[in-house]
Amino acid sequence: MKKILVLTLCFVFATTLFVGCNKEKAVNKTGEEKNMSDREELEKNMFGWEIPNETIQISHFYASAQNPDKTEKETKAMREYLLKEFNVELNKIVYDTDSNERLNLMLASNKYPDIITGLSLQEAKKWADLGKAIELSQYIESDSELSNKYGEILNRFTDKEGKIYYLSSGWGFLPIPDYAVHIRYDYWKELGEPSVATPEEYFNVLKQMQALHSTNENGEKVYALSTRGWNNTFNTLAGIWGIKDGYKENANHELTHWVNTPEGLEMALWINQFHLNDMLDPDSFINKFEDWKAKTSNERILGHIGGWWTTWNAGHEVWQKTDENWTEEKRFIQVKVKSENVDEAYYTPVNTTGGSYTIITDKCKDPESVIKWFNFEISDMGTKLMGWGVPNTENSLWNTDGTEWSFVEEKKQDVINSTLDYTNLQETVSGGRFCLVGGTGLKEDKTTYYFDQNFNDLAKWKKLMNDNLADTIYDHSAFKGIVFPPQERATFIKQQVKDMLLSGWAEVVTASSQEECETKFFELRDKLSNVGIKELEEFVTTQYKANLERYYK
Repeated sequence: MKKILVLTLCFVFATTLFVGCNKEKAVNKTGEEKNMSDREELEKNMFGWEIPNETIQISHFYASAQNPDKTEKETKAMREYLLKEFNVELNKIVYDTDSNERLNLMLASNKYPDIITGLSLQEAKKWADLGKAIELSQYIESDSELSNKYGEILNRFTDKEGKIYYLSSGWGFLPIPDYAVHIRYDYWKELGEPSVATPEEYFNVLKQMQALHSTNENGEKVYALSTRGWNNTFNTLAGIWGIKDGYKENANHELTHWVNTPEGLEMALWINQFHLNDMLDPDSFINKFEDWKAKTSNERILGHIGGWWTTWNAGHEVWQKTDENWTEEKRFIQVKVKSENVDEAYYTPVNTTGGSYTIITDKCKDPESVIKWFNFEISDMGTKLMGWGVPNTENSLWNTDGTEWSFVEEKKQDVINSTLDYTNLQETVSGGRFCLVGGTGLKEDKTTYYFDQNFNDLAKWKKLMNDNLADTIYDHSAFKGIVFPPQERATFIKQQVKDMLLSGWAEVVTASSQEECETKFFELRDKLSNVGIKELEEFVTTQYKANLERYYK
């Protein structure tokens, strides 16, 4: 029965998946066929794109669980625009099931589209090793947009034989923070904005704030510090003590997991202080985002460690709609907290190689056309189009004649004032939904793929955040390029360490005294040593050093 079920699933999947870089007649949004074959020579659109006589159809599976109906709505405007103006039809295939299971089903059925994107580095290499991804360097000309825009990053995709089987999306360096230490601004200002530059100062200020605001208006207890689950917090917390992405690096580029460092113990003792003073949200260890958001929106949280957007979403973006007396100072702001014993705090590691990977599969019958599209998408104007969405409409974020361009001033001001309504924006202009090889870093003209990140110096609160955290953002591409193959012992150890930290950390930081906290910390360290954390350190160090040499030679 199990075998029959698998075969049945493969058959159903095979009959529903669009495959191949097929060429067909173009159909516009009214359903009428466009007579492309009558053209004697290729026309160019306003972007300089040579419009092909036959429609280039590119079907691509995005390897991340998403709702198909929602995706169809959010890509409709851009699909229609590209078909009309470029004679290119992008068909984004998504499923609301586990992407790894879907990828395995594709391999089992031998049915998959011409492009797969959103892959992890491990998965991209896997498909290449299985012969399912075509070699790309033969199609990438030395003076092409792909070659010029990727630059030295292109070398990071080469294997030992100098061949390229995958490219990346989301590459480049964008100097904006992802993670931060947060503080309730109006309450902090009430105290005169005393310094929170060190862990001790941050703790003391939050303690004073909690004393003044011990309960919310409903009589519910207020906590000085909370997180939305420690798995999302460990690395940012460690960054306060100068540790990068969970590992301390010495002068020889050897990496040590934070739990095996003196700083790790300092972290534990610091969090334990919050517990001992009844300042730590007891749900920090089990919070799901929606639960944490509700508690934060109900004004029961004063401090947070984690993604900057979380307290925006749970704080002032709620309050400005629900509190008729809301003022802009009622919000969380993001601050830099750094141990006095280190030179710098490290909160936001940036992978300039890119966050996900794209392959052209062996099912593609016309890779040259796909590469032609890649060259446009990665260009300056292509990046703007794919990131900011359809131009020159009443709902557009920008206008262009293909060469000159400008932001729509009203939309720009909405971003600056944090009043942009994103509700229907994706369905009307479809920005940011087709990033196959696009870069999200800062461009030469100082713009970036993300529309709402183009005005940070003009947006009061984002500028404050970016100024506060400027030194906490760092290039960590060589570490992000470490691959954990399923069969490696280090991969198994890594998961064990993660699981044991999540369960053991609560016991450590909720100890009844600082002495007990220290004892429990060393007990946890010993347990992690027994499962092989030293082997894990050796594994990541070896790969990290190799990537450093390859990425920056």
